[in-house]
Amino acid sequence: MDLGCGPGRFTSLAAKIVGPKGKVYALDIHPLHTAIVAAIKGIGDHKNISVMHADCCATGLLDKAIDLIFINDAFHEFDKVGCLKEAARILKADGILAIGEHEMKEAKFLGIVEEVDLFTLVEKEKRLYKFRPLINK
Repeated sequence: MDLGCGPGRFTSLAAKIVGPKGKVYALDIHPLHTAIVAAIKGIGDHKNISVMHADCCATGLLDKAIDLIFINDAFHEFDKVGCLKEAARILKADGILAIGEHEMKEAKFLGIVEEVDLFTLVEKEKRLYKFRPLINK
């Protein structure tokens, strides 16, 4: 899932990575962004992209349905607690929440994730943070 996909900078790449048997959900709350991604989907013939106009706190997806959630430089704009709760709900137990965040100070960002207590940090590379869901949360 490309959560807060914007105009789809990473959506097409994700579609190529998962291949025709995989699925990429491109979700954004801004109608212009989802319209752009829908156009990219059509031009690139990416049948494995599902464009979703929705809020990050209410995706409408099934519980434990997603393998990987990628949020690139959009987390600072979200309802952070609501987003993390929804991510924990839709992410598979062995899934990854990957957040690239450049606007928030690292201590504040990690403090919010720690306070919500739904994820554990498993890897950090520069400003890309990878989390796994906590068991039994």
